[in-house]
Amino acid sequence: MAVLPWTELNQELENRMRNDANVVSPLQVQSLPSPVSWDSALGAAVFKTGTAGVGPLLNVVDDLQMKAGCTANSWWAGGYFSAAGQVIGYIYNPLLLNTPQGAVLVENVSLTNATTGAYFSGSQAYPLTQATVSSTGLDIVSATGSLRGDFDDLHAVATMDGGSFDVHLRAASPAIFNGGTGRFPLGGMDAHQYSVPVLATVGGVTLGNQTYEVHGNSWFDRQWGTVESPTKEKWTWFGINLTSGEALSVWSAYDKTIGKERSFATILHKDGSQTVAAANITADRNYVWRSPATGNTYLLKWTIEIPQFDTVLTIVASPNNQEFTMQSFGGGFEGVSSVTGTFKGKTATGAARLELLGG
Repeated sequence: MAVLPWTELNQELENRMRNDANVVSPLQVQSLPSPVSWDSALGAAVFKTGTAGVGPLLNVVDDLQMKAGCTANSWWAGGYFSAAGQVIGYIYNPLLLNTPQGAVLVENVSLTNATTGAYFSGSQAYPLTQATVSSTGLDIVSATGSLRGDFDDLHAVATMDGGSFDVHLRAASPAIFNGGTGRFPLGGMDAHQYSVPVLATVGGVTLGNQTYEVHGNSWFDRQWGTVESPTKEKWTWFGINLTSGEALSVWSAYDKTIGKERSFATILHKDGSQTVAAANITADRNYVWRSPATGNTYLLKWTIEIPQFDTVLTIVASPNNQEFTMQSFGGGFEGVSSVTGTFKGKTATGAARLELLGG
């Protein structure tokens, strides 16, 4: 397996933040009051550039809060950091589902030490009589976790068997509008999604009996939608940060409108502009892990080709045991991964989040 370049990646991102007056350094996040006023413009300022095609059909700031009437509302935050000589990671994914039995808050959490291979994941489901999801701002609270605030200070806290985390995140890049507009078909759902690929992050992550002070960057996804034609949920997603400064959100999922898989990359360039490009995604079936817990098989090495940009990237997940057992969808894989290859014809390295759902 390739060595994960988290130290180099975080250093590159922090250097750019220090040289850009429009973003905030991670050290400043630590001193922010909590909560920061919802109408503050500081975090929102970084979203003023970066559109593609007809432009976004979403409002990054206003759409952070829960969208009423949807089948699903999802908020996903994840980061990996070099801390005490280890690569430490967290993922927090509160998911609000409207079911025939009523609204349910599903809380998916994972903690990773990619250096030692230690990994913990958990999923809890709460009826809304036992949890809180605000309709007027981002304020999600359960017995085991919370996600509150705005892009000036997103505060994520969760506790699970195996550890906990308490982190503050502040937007430090424009948003990616997946598919160019932020709206595309996904697993029978009319999906809406934007991604913020760089958020300055500080806080603490505890695995077992050891607490790590973390300082670096996270990725954030906001997704919501309504199921139009029920189908088995299945997709492959990559959230990629390159050390050269670009970020890519890459999807491969079945599209009923064309009757086959559709794969595309939404690329956030260093100047804040975005491009949506066709992508060819293939798996190396020599890199496979079968989960002893669920029996699911996960492919751990992938190649992404983007011909329009003379790009070939290889994604390798490590460790191999990064499986979620989710209350909402059964088993899924959320894996810290390394990136090597070429981007725009030049040598490229970076780090990625690999998400696999469905068999």
